[in-house]
Amino acid sequence: MHENSQTEGVGNEVRQRASKDLANNLNLAMVTIYTFLLFFCCFGCYKGEKPAVMGFSPATGSATG
Repeated sequence: MHENSQTEGVGNEVRQRASKDLANNLNLAMVTIYTFLLFFCCFGCYKGEKPAVMGFSPATGSATG
């Protein structure tokens, strides 16, 4: 009985630590994504065209003249 409660306590501790790590990783991922999007949007505006169009620029460029 005593051993069981002890392992349960350790399990809760591990679970809490895992959720804390997950939250930190999510925050880090969100910050990275937002920073990337910010730079991506600024770079696209700086070039005067949508970043998504860059991949198709040769085809659209030749079609529109």
